[in-house]
Amino acid sequence: MKSSLLLLLLVMALSSPALTSEVEGISKDYKSLRVRIGNSSTKAVLSGTLTIPCHITYQSPAEEVTVGRRAVLATPRVKWSFISNGKEVEILVSQGNKVKINDAYKQRASLPHYTTSKYDVTLVLKELLSNDSGIYKCHVQHGIEDDYDMLEVKVKGVVFLYREGTSRYNYTFPMAQEACIKIKAHIATADQLLAAYHGGYEQCDAGWIADQTVRYPIQTPREGCYGDMDGFPGVRNYGVLEPDDLYDVYCYVEDTNGEVLLGSTTNKFTLSDARDYCKTLGAEMANTGQLYAAWNEGVDHCNPGWLADGSVRYPIVTPREKCGGNSPGVKTVFQFRNQTGFPDPHARYDVYCFRVPVPTEDHGESPSPPAEQVKGVITVTESFEELKLPEAKAENEAQGFVDTFPLNKTEANKLAEIFSTVKDLQELPPQPEPTALVDESVNGDEDLSPGVASFPPYEDHSDDSEESTTIDYKTTAIFRHSQGKPSRYY
Repeated sequence: MKSSLLLLLLVMALSSPALTSEVEGISKDYKSLRVRIGNSSTKAVLSGTLTIPCHITYQSPAEEVTVGRRAVLATPRVKWSFISNGKEVEILVSQGNKVKINDAYKQRASLPHYTTSKYDVTLVLKELLSNDSGIYKCHVQHGIEDDYDMLEVKVKGVVFLYREGTSRYNYTFPMAQEACIKIKAHIATADQLLAAYHGGYEQCDAGWIADQTVRYPIQTPREGCYGDMDGFPGVRNYGVLEPDDLYDVYCYVEDTNGEVLLGSTTNKFTLSDARDYCKTLGAEMANTGQLYAAWNEGVDHCNPGWLADGSVRYPIVTPREKCGGNSPGVKTVFQFRNQTGFPDPHARYDVYCFRVPVPTEDHGESPSPPAEQVKGVITVTESFEELKLPEAKAENEAQGFVDTFPLNKTEANKLAEIFSTVKDLQELPPQPEPTALVDESVNGDEDLSPGVASFPPYEDHSDDSEESTTIDYKTTAIFRHSQGKPSRYY
């Protein structure tokens, strides 16, 4: 009781303005921790590199400790994670000179500035996949304080096979380059095709790519699709071929650079009618590349429609059985089961138009911030690999010390009066000691849980050629962009 009263009176005495500033300065050593993600200077595109700046700041300077266990505890604990489809996957965790990276992100994720500054935890992610689209969270914990910031990222870019409507394997290498340009796309690179493969893309059709090689991606090896890899999945490669050889082509597109519109009437349109209809909208017929880019941005229509090259296609983001099967993609309508022959120009379908939107002042609601999109997230965990960083050379940890601060004469007189009062109180009868209040809201250090990324499983498209449907008045084959079988090299 006596000791409690003495402590209470001492605290009251130290509440004077002269001493309050000293106490506040000490109590704010690690207060007001701030984590902020800056604007990324890089564009998130397929097979590219993404840089997400993240910096740690404090309202008042933190104590600098460079040796021993205290040096590790004096540094912030950093966790980068990825949130998509209701799941949170840890990318890496770092503290002190240790960085542990999820096996799924090995060779791709890094903190390039962490070795020189523990407060610059910028994330660099290489060889981007379409599956890397989602929310990135930079979470920092230091003692009992923590803070985080998030950024939503959309990886742009899609690789797709393109061929003439008349027959398969009809392009020389120069013709293949020109074909992609005509449909508002570019011929794909080897890295882009490989990134598409790692994102789940499969196409059993040999096609030119930018380095004058002929390749095709296979997830499920099967007869007619073995190529040069026998029964193993991967991107088949025929090597550099003569430019006059004939194959299909793999094209690549990132942006629509405009708006793709679906035009539909009760009686549908012939190819000629479709072109005139788009003109009435102040638009033109969309190209194949523009429709793929729109699909990559989320456009979903179960309406086969004319495009400028005379083909009929439709984009499906959410698969359903009556709209081309159980996989997403841009579906194509062919006349023949060998995936050739665009529909008759007099057949009737809807139409996809394209126009450049007129800039207008946006009065709509702004998109939800990432923090409002991560409710009910499940954390997926597995093993990590530790990245060894060079250890800092320093002397042994110094021993602790006692710090003092002087009292002026007025404050000393106040303390003397307090001690006199305490002495008088010693004669009072004992009172029950107050019960200490325990703050249960402060948790211990967060458990360092390992993690692993969870990507969609690859699908078996070996039976794609069996799929057909009836549109309008005749039976027409419907194919995904992941079908066909190379007929030259096995």
